[in-house]
Amino acid sequence: MNQLDMMATRDVLTRVLTRKRFFELGEPLFNASGSELYVLMIDIDYLKKINDQYGHDVGDIVLKTVANVIKDVLPPDAIFGRMGGKDFSVMYTAQTHEMSMDIVSNILKTVAETRIPLKDGSAVSCTISIGIGRKYPEFNSLGSLLQEADITLCQAKESGRNTSIFRDR
Repeated sequence: MNQLDMMATRDVLTRVLTRKRFFELGEPLFNASGSELYVLMIDIDYLKKINDQYGHDVGDIVLKTVANVIKDVLPPDAIFGRMGGKDFSVMYTAQTHEMSMDIVSNILKTVAETRIPLKDGSAVSCTISIGIGRKYPEFNSLGSLLQEADITLCQAKESGRNTSIFRDR
């Protein structure tokens, strides 16, 4: 039963939550939280170039490694899922905005510093871009908060990548 549950709720490649499970766990947290709730949309920068240069097997290794690195630096109660492709989302609460930004900075720094070993003895590295959404009264659903994080993710990618963007309201 545990294995079936794992298969139904975890992404096969990265072992983080599936999109569906992310929403199942995230909706109650969204409904119970105030402005201390944050959502991140995370995109692996230039994964297509890695796939093109090294092959999709290496791209899969990068996806798994980045997911593990992010998972290791998140607060224990964070909800972390793969939204699809090279996109991930994180939901967590933070007592202060500064504490939330420390989490984001740590994720960015740790991923950028990670060398991903390949079978031939070489290594690759990558960066990520992060869009940050914070729950404000105008966000009446988890979907609308994720949409805000996705908008800021696009801005982070347009501003040069390997960065995060947060729009304060």
